[in-house]
Amino acid sequence: MVKEYRDPLDITKKEWLEMLENPEVFRKADLQLIKTILDNRGKMSGSEAAEKIGAKSHGVLNLQVGRLSKRIMKFLPEVDYPINDLGNTRYWHIPFLGEDYPQKNRYYWELRKELEGAAEAYFNPQSKTAIIPVFSLPKDIPAIRLLPMSEMDPEFTGRSIEEVQSWFKVYLPINIYQFRRKMDTPEGTLVLFQYQGRLIASAVLEEIVSYDEATPYGYTGYYQFSSPTIAIFDPLSFSDVHEIWTKLKSFNRSSQKLDSDKFSSLKKLLASRNFRFVVYEDEVTFQNAVEISELWEAEEEDKPKELIVKVSKASEKLKWGRDPAIAKRAIAAAEFKCKSDASHEFFISAITGENYVEGHHLIPLEFQYEFENSLDVEANIISLCAMCHKKIHHAQKSEKDSMIEELYAKRRSRLQKCGLEVSRAKLKGFY
Repeated sequence: MVKEYRDPLDITKKEWLEMLENPEVFRKADLQLIKTILDNRGKMSGSEAAEKIGAKSHGVLNLQVGRLSKRIMKFLPEVDYPINDLGNTRYWHIPFLGEDYPQKNRYYWELRKELEGAAEAYFNPQSKTAIIPVFSLPKDIPAIRLLPMSEMDPEFTGRSIEEVQSWFKVYLPINIYQFRRKMDTPEGTLVLFQYQGRLIASAVLEEIVSYDEATPYGYTGYYQFSSPTIAIFDPLSFSDVHEIWTKLKSFNRSSQKLDSDKFSSLKKLLASRNFRFVVYEDEVTFQNAVEISELWEAEEEDKPKELIVKVSKASEKLKWGRDPAIAKRAIAAAEFKCKSDASHEFFISAITGENYVEGHHLIPLEFQYEFENSLDVEANIISLCAMCHKKIHHAQKSEKDSMIEELYAKRRSRLQKCGLEVSRAKLKGFY
C-alpha cells in the first residue's frame, strides 16, 4: 500500500526563489540536490539522488535536508510547517512531497510545485526575470529621485562604473553618503544613483542629517541608506529610463524628481537588468566589509546585547544582521592572530597591513532564533585564519569537534556574560 505525504505548505514560488538565491538558506549542496531532482522530472528516490550526486548514502541527504529545512523555518518563521503524529516537525516534508512504497522498499521525494517552478526560474535564466529579488522592494514609496554622483568627488575620481558598483557592495552598507547640496525629499524615497551617464544602483533613504558647518571638502550633511535595500543592476541609459518617464529631458548634475506612480514599471525594467541586493550576499562580501571597517570604537565590555530583529517591510521576514565593525574589533583585540593556532600567518592583508584573519561567529547566526540575546557580539566572534575558518565549516566531524571544544573552552565564560548559554554538545550540533 502506498502512503502519500502531501500536506499543503504556504510558501509561494516567489518566496522559494528568494531563498534559492540566498546562500544563507540554500547552500551549494542543496542547490545540487534540487537541480538533480528537477532534472529527473521533479521526482526521485533518496537512494537514487544519493547515487547521482555521489553521496555515501541517502541518510546523508536526509541530514542535509533536515539542516536546509531548519534554515527555511528560520527565514519564514510565520509559516505553519508539516508535523508528524507526535507533533514534531517533518523536516524533509518542507521542500518535498512524498510517496512511500514499503513493498518495494522505495521512498520518493517530489519537489513541491512552487519550489519546482522557482527552481526552473533559478536554473533557467530565460524564465528567471519574472520573479527576482527586485520585487522584494517596498510596495509603496513616497518618492523617486535621481542622484548624480560626481566623478570629481575624491571617493570616485578615476573609477569605472564596475568599480563604483563594488563601492556600493562593500562600502555603502556600513557607511554614510555625504552630500554638498541636500535633496528635499522624504524618508523612504527610492534613490537611483546616476554615474557616467548611467543609472547603476538604488537604495531606500533612511535618514538625512545636516552638519552644523560644512566640512573641508564642502559636505553639508549626509544620507543614511537602508542597508538591506542597497542594490546594483546592469547600467540603465537615458533612453531606457525615458521609456518610463517620457517627460524626463536628460540626465544632468542636479537631483531630479520622478513620478512615483511609475514605480511598478521601473521594477519590471530592473527585473530584466540583473537587479540584485548587495548586503553580504556571501561570506566573501562580509569579510571584505570587515577588512575595510575602521576602528572608531574601543573594545566593548562583555554584556548581553539586545536582539534587534530586522524585518523586511515587503515580506515580513526575519533578518539577522551582522555588523562588520564588531567583527573588526574582535579580530583587532586578537591582534590579528588566529585563535585556533597563533602560528598561522599565511599572508599580509593589502588593506590592513596585518596578518589576514577572518571573523567567525562561534555560535552560528543561523541559530539566532534559539537565543534571546544577540549573537553578534565580540565574545562570540573568533579570529581565525582563512584555513581554520574553512576547517571549522568543512572538515570531518572529528576535526571540527576538536576545534570547537577548544574554542568553546576559551569563550564559555565570555559567552555567559553576554547572556548566551550553550552546552558543548549543543554547540557541536550546530555544525
